[in-house]
Amino acid sequence: MMLRSTTGSVLLFLAFLVTLTGLAHSLDAGQVQGENVCSPIEANRIVCRDNGGWIEKRSRLQKTDSPARLPKKKQFTTSPTSSRSKAEASLDWSLTPEMRQIAHEFSNEDAKLEFLSNWMLAMGGTINGVQVGVTPLGRGLVATKDMPRGTVVISTPLSLCPSPKEFGKNKLMTEAEKMVRDAGYGDDYALAVLIEYETHAKALGKMGNFDPYVSWLPVPPLPSLLTDQELLTLDGMYCRDQIAKVNLAISKSYESIFRRSLFPSFPTTFDPKFNTIESWGRSLARVWSRSFNLYTNSSQNDLMWAMTPVADLINHDADAENNYIQDFDSDPHVFKMRLSKDVRKGEELLITYGAHTSLQYFLFYGFVLPENEHDYVNLRLLVPSFGEGMDMRPGKRANELVSLAEVHTTGEVPLDFLIEGAIVRHPDELLVSAVQKFSEWLQQEIIDRMASLPSTIEEDVQAKRELGPDASGSQMAMIQLKINHKRFLKSIIAYLDRILQKEILWDNDHLEKIHLDGAVAPRSSNSDFGLPLDEIDLYLHPPGGV
Repeated sequence: MMLRSTTGSVLLFLAFLVTLTGLAHSLDAGQVQGENVCSPIEANRIVCRDNGGWIEKRSRLQKTDSPARLPKKKQFTTSPTSSRSKAEASLDWSLTPEMRQIAHEFSNEDAKLEFLSNWMLAMGGTINGVQVGVTPLGRGLVATKDMPRGTVVISTPLSLCPSPKEFGKNKLMTEAEKMVRDAGYGDDYALAVLIEYETHAKALGKMGNFDPYVSWLPVPPLPSLLTDQELLTLDGMYCRDQIAKVNLAISKSYESIFRRSLFPSFPTTFDPKFNTIESWGRSLARVWSRSFNLYTNSSQNDLMWAMTPVADLINHDADAENNYIQDFDSDPHVFKMRLSKDVRKGEELLITYGAHTSLQYFLFYGFVLPENEHDYVNLRLLVPSFGEGMDMRPGKRANELVSLAEVHTTGEVPLDFLIEGAIVRHPDELLVSAVQKFSEWLQQEIIDRMASLPSTIEEDVQAKRELGPDASGSQMAMIQLKINHKRFLKSIIAYLDRILQKEILWDNDHLEKIHLDGAVAPRSSNSDFGLPLDEIDLYLHPPGGV
């Protein structure tokens, strides 16, 4: 489930009809091994409309694995792909000529996807009126005919959807899941263990229950999979530190889950020759970028992570609409996607992956939108604490957080933040004058922050223009993230300039009242949408400080 930009795309609002008996997808937030990592951990949050309410999809750096049993059917003897392993040939399928034709047309010359589609259709899934095609967002799903609102375009049996629910069907995997949970990890890590097992099952002489899907799964261009050389262009940016935190979480989880638990406990199922830390990182990336949120049962009071074959090919658009409708009375239990508006032949089908910041999309989906109303920058006003015997070197001082400002896309710096900074920096000045002087100092700090970055916004825009058609998704995403970051800092500089030019004026009594009473209108926070574009520490010296 990847894409680049949404500008100029035809919006197709899709409703998700999810019918299940006990499968669902949960995205939870929390801490991993003591590390605060937002997205898989604190903030990857998606809110989707659900008939009567809202579904919250949170992503976290944690998962587990477990293969599910497929029901036996007639053996299918003709392979849809040019080469087929004995394990694949042993699958018991019943395919009609019509199913094969649907899978062939849908996959658009992709042999692995055709194999996956045949598998899904043979096991009770349906594909109607859509096929894979090249779109402005890359590869996506396109309508092959005019279809009215309410048409079901894809239905996937939940027995084919990898999820933590599958652990209960296999004793070994049940024990493996317990080890993941005992190590402090959640659904995403549990599900990633399942994907990791399935990825290497053939090499270990085993047959994975989701092999047609896992064999096809592409590796998303997540920054956690890039080399230091490839990430060099992001040096000096806040996002670089967050990528390092994600990589650290991956490393710690590998040590805890595999080296300490799975390898010694299941030496014939998990092998360090195959289940390497690099492979583990790829399995987590697949889970983070392609999972859905499904209910665990008919009570609809709990969610879990799940991956939905074929349905996860649909690209993202921030304005698209997902309606999750779960019908627990249907048989068989399936995940369905149906149209919530009429569509014309040739239109791309789009959904929303949820509201996230640019950095959140980058870290866990591998793309960045050109414009994102949920972006923000944190300004942290710090005063060094001085004491006897204290190490006074930069970065070694204890600091007191005086004020924290969350600046949104307008670039407007909260007035209470300006007042707090003005009082600390210019305690003897009239408050209105102190705010002016502090604004000037703050503007220069932001200008210096921009100057410290390895490229200018003009250079980034030019680099984006020069990207050829063969440019990787990660290259596109990194350049767009750099552009978004610098545009945001420029908006803060422009706002502060309005204060310095006295286009924005405050009465001194008004400022004093705000300072004394805290009479500032409450502001909504964008932190629920993920990590900020930047977090800038501003160091002030109190009166009498060194």
